[in-house]
Amino acid sequence: MCWALLIVSGTILGQNEKEVLLIGTMHGVPKIIKNSYRPLLKKAIEYAPQAIYVETAMPNDDLSWEYLKEGYAPFLRRFYAVSDSMQQHYDYDEQVLNDLLAKETADLTQDELQSLKESFTYLRDYPNFRHYFYIKKYGIKGSPKPLRNENHDLTTLLALKLNHKKVYATDDQQTNKEYHINWNKCEKIGEENGDEKRARRLFVKDGVASGIPALLGRAGIYTNSTKSLQRLHTLSSFRYVENNCTECDLAT
Repeated sequence: MCWALLIVSGTILGQNEKEVLLIGTMHGVPKIIKNSYRPLLKKAIEYAPQAIYVETAMPNDDLSWEYLKEGYAPFLRRFYAVSDSMQQHYDYDEQVLNDLLAKETADLTQDELQSLKESFTYLRDYPNFRHYFYIKKYGIKGSPKPLRNENHDLTTLLALKLNHKKVYATDDQQTNKEYHINWNKCEKIGEENGDEKRARRLFVKDGVASGIPALLGRAGIYTNSTKSLQRLHTLSSFRYVENNCTECDLAT
C-alpha cells in the first residue's frame, strides 16, 4: 500500500475561514481488501464537503508538468502528450464546457461526456478528465465492483454522491525529480550504514499492525490512525536516518 492525500474542504467556520479535512488514503489495494475505501467514503459523505481536492498536479503548474511529462507515471506521460497535442489543434470552447457542467450529470449524453473529457484534457486538468472518463464508462451509479483505486472508489464516488461537477488538483510536484534522485541515493547509502534496516523495520511494523484492520475492511481507517500516519511520515521524510549525509538531508 502507498499513502496519498485526499483533501476535502468543508464547513465554513467564519466569514473567511473554512475547515479542511485531510484523509490519508491508499493509491490502490489488493483484491483481498477490495472494499477498504467504503468506510472512508461513508465518513466523507457524512462530512459533506463543499469542495474536493486531490493529489494531482494543478493544470497551470508548468514546473510540475515539466517533470511529469517524462516522469515516474506512464499514465501521466500519456495524458500530457495527448493534452499537448490537443492544445495545438483542438477547438476548445469555454462556454460549451460551462453549459455542460451546468447540466445534471445524470442527463449528460455519451457525446457530452466525451466533450467534457476532451475539454479537460485540453485544459491539462487530469483529475476532471479522470472523473468524466469514469462516468462515461460506468455511469453515475459507478462500477458494480470496487476498482481498488482511491480515485475511483473514493474521490469520484464522493463527488457523484454530493453532486459535485468538478474536483480540484492541489499537488505541488515541482521538486519530485530531485526528491526521487536523492531518495534513491539515500537508500543506497542506508544499505551500507544500516539506516535502511531501520526503514524496513518501520515498514514491516506498519504492515503487520494493519493486517487485522485490513481483513475487517478497515485498512483506510487504520491508515488514518495517528501511529500509522507517524510511521509513514517518518519513512517518506527520511526521519529514520541516523547517519546524516547530504543526499538524505536533501531528500528530507
